[in-house]
Amino acid sequence: MNEQHRNIRKKHFCPRCDHYHHQPQSGVADTTGLCLLYPPTPVVLGIAQVAPSVLASDTVARQNVPILQRYYPAVGPGDSCSQWTPQAQGEA
Repeated sequence: MNEQHRNIRKKHFCPRCDHYHHQPQSGVADTTGLCLLYPPTPVVLGIAQVAPSVLASDTVARQNVPILQRYYPAVGPGDSCSQWTPQAQGEA
């Protein structure tokens, strides 16, 4: 979507942004990099059972801990975000 909105003076596309990180092998189709503007989004992949310590006996209950992975949004050459330069007049 490369067309300009009626109330946007300048649309900032991801490849020209300061927060853009070029990474062509992100695993998502039609993307060329990642957006590093905000912290990565955590995703829970599952739950693992672990013992509270290495020296714990069999009577100590195991604890459930989440397995987390963090992801930055994958972006393509035509993507943009809300970091636009608005026009002084008009309504959204």
